[in-house]
Amino acid sequence: MNKINYFLRKNPLSTSEENLFMAGIGRKDTQRQDDVIRHMMKRNTTVSRQDIIIVLELLKETVADLILDGFPVIMDMFRARVGIRGGFTSLEDEFDSRRHSVGLNLCPTGAFRNELSHKASVEKVQRVKKVREIGRLYDYRSRSFGTGFAAGAIIGIKGYGLLPEEGDPRVLLRREDGTDWLPVTEILDLTDRHIQCTLPADLAAGSYKLRIVVDEGDTPVNVDYGETITIA
Repeated sequence: MNKINYFLRKNPLSTSEENLFMAGIGRKDTQRQDDVIRHMMKRNTTVSRQDIIIVLELLKETVADLILDGFPVIMDMFRARVGIRGGFTSLEDEFDSRRHSVGLNLCPTGAFRNELSHKASVEKVQRVKKVREIGRLYDYRSRSFGTGFAAGAIIGIKGYGLLPEEGDPRVLLRREDGTDWLPVTEILDLTDRHIQCTLPADLAAGSYKLRIVVDEGDTPVNVDYGETITIA
């Protein structure tokens, strides 16, 4: 039977005796389209992987065409419709790409939401601490992994458990012969396994330690890179 694992953690926004704790979902590996296709094949062995890929691609193209023609689309799992973001100054005002954008409104159908709620089965588990580590650093300028970078370079930090349950991590640098940690303030992209950020443009040449600080409740967790990085 399918199980949704949950654990309890302190609710920082409530002082009510009834809401001192809140449920967190036990994280599992993200299932991407290839994983979905693999699970679909297990359910029906007469359908080939290529057949499923073709149907999914045809579904995506067809739904996209209908939405771009202005049709609302209702499927078993979701509702989708197009919208225009941005305000207009008068009835004579027209769409301007500098002020307006076309957006997609996508949400689950009530039937699908009710089906999941009815079928869901939960199990309380102990909260498992994430394995948090920095693996490798990527230089987008040279398109290679390494430890040498230029000031102002865009780098990718690869690893595991780089995101807290809530909020954002902090990326810090410290000169090898210094004591103060310097924050990297421009973070471009965040996932649990990858942080893309820009090194400070005024970073002095030398050797540095790199650290990611992840907040777990009131306790910050330091994730240190095992090697020294060099700024040329």
